[in-house]
Amino acid sequence: MRVACWCLITMMLFTACEENLSPEAFVRNRTGQAIDVYHVVDGEEQLVVSLDESLSASFDQGMFTTSQFSSGCTTGDLVARATDGSEVARLTQQLCINQGWEIEADGNSRILP
Repeated sequence: MRVACWCLITMMLFTACEENLSPEAFVRNRTGQAIDVYHVVDGEEQLVVSLDESLSASFDQGMFTTSQFSSGCTTGDLVARATDGSEVARLTQQLCINQGWEIEADGNSRILP
């Protein structure tokens, strides 16, 4: 009986935890400079994440939730901008849950599975 109760409580906790997880996508900054990533919606840029150059040196990832996107994917472009406002890279393809956008120093970028 004790084992059954313990298993039931454990299952309830894990289920509750899983329900609170947010699906995420990520941006990997490999540009060597600080960048801001914007999601373009109806012609307006909305800040998604800011990544400074120290993140690019260690190739860490900036995370953002896809709650800003409909159906789990972006509905507009993603734009990476340097701190002076100049465009570093643009992603016109959809970025979906559990995918990443890697941005290189030369402005090339790709979607990571």
